[in-house]
Amino acid sequence: MTSENYLRDSIEKAANHEVAFIDFLDTPEAMAAKKEAKAGDGKTYDSLEDLWRDLNA
Repeated sequence: MTSENYLRDSIEKAANHEVAFIDFLDTPEAMAAKKEAKAGDGKTYDSLEDLWRDLNA
């Protein structure tokens, strides 16, 4: 199957509601992150550089 055929078939299935929708915002990890954010327990950064430094550590 070519990538063109795959994309066409995928779009057709989506248009016909033949694919399941995955809500990544309802995963246990996402729910825990939402709870943490609502409680104000999330980590904050003073700059984008600080964020990148933490992500790459």
